[in-house]
Amino acid sequence: MAAMPVGSVSLGCAKGDSLSGPLAHADATCDDSIRYALGLSPPVQVAMVLAIPAVVAALVLRTWVAALVAGCYAVIAVFGLMNWTDWRITFLVAGVVGTILAGTTALVQFALLRSSR
Repeated sequence: MAAMPVGSVSLGCAKGDSLSGPLAHADATCDDSIRYALGLSPPVQVAMVLAIPAVVAALVLRTWVAALVAGCYAVIAVFGLMNWTDWRITFLVAGVVGTILAGTTALVQFALLRSSR
């Protein structure tokens, strides 16, 4: 994500060919990478928001936690949808994928738990 041009995730670049926002460097253009234009904060935020629920589910190993994590990823996807005009749109795609994977994991855990009884 950090090597992508910021124009691919910024509505300001798509509409007016200008980059603005509190994180944007003053001399950054829409052709610059996200890392240069916005710093390391966006990729770090995306990595942490996506990793923390998965790590918690992996450590706890309970079906209800896996289902809760699927719900967390759904909330992350909605957050990405609500912030569709800037780089946070990446949360939409990642949240949908996370919801599908966590939901599938919860269903598999539930099925294995039922079959082992």
